[in-house]
Amino acid sequence: MSGCFGSPLPKDIRGEGNGSKYMDPQACEEKDGKMKDLCYVNTAPQLKDETLCEKIHDERYMEICYGRVGVATGNNDLCDKITDTPTRQQCHTTLQENKKLF
Repeated sequence: MSGCFGSPLPKDIRGEGNGSKYMDPQACEEKDGKMKDLCYVNTAPQLKDETLCEKIHDERYMEICYGRVGVATGNNDLCDKITDTPTRQQCHTTLQENKKLF
């Protein structure tokens, strides 16, 4: 994934060396506030599960989540859930670029 879908977020907000939890949404439930939101932002694309984005309270993180899952799944409809115009356009552009690669 490219662009803002990856840049503003920490790489591993669940603990050093504990990457397996990226595949466990329950690990996100154990977090509070912003850390919970960030956990879902990182987990949803790994599982290709847009419903995890709906659990995010911060609107910006929710939109990043939809963008990441959209790119991970090739689903343009998820890009359309993004209200920030540049981010929505970037999501669509990334999907188009990915389609050219495959």
